[in-house]
Amino acid sequence: MKQLGFLIHADKCIGCYSCRFSCHNENGQGNTFRRKVHQIKNDLYEPFHSFQHISMSCNHCETPACLAVCPEGAIQKKQNGIVLIDKMKCSGCRKCETSCPFGAIQIDPISGKADKCDMCYDRLMEGKTTICISSCPVQA
Repeated sequence: MKQLGFLIHADKCIGCYSCRFSCHNENGQGNTFRRKVHQIKNDLYEPFHSFQHISMSCNHCETPACLAVCPEGAIQKKQNGIVLIDKMKCSGCRKCETSCPFGAIQIDPISGKADKCDMCYDRLMEGKTTICISSCPVQA
């Protein structure tokens, strides 16, 4: 089975948040962001207070903890490794949110349903790349 995932080049990322905002715009989310950019202090360059940035979203885990705890069966793992949430089945119980070790799942305050990166599943099925990858100005 082919396992898709993200490979982030942290040494290239400039922390511009293009990935985060393009994802937000593409998916029409209210107050939730499927992609987060973390700023990490780089002690190697202490005199300059240099920072590295890491863009993160759902890791589409090989064995997703969220899938195992969902009482509604709303979470599925596709053959290509993409982990999806069926919002019609989701009850908003938060079990998936609390089980994710990466904090990738959030409950949308408007719908009350779980939300996370779906790796632009529809775009991939059309032969396109994910919106976060296509929007990155430095190809991180």
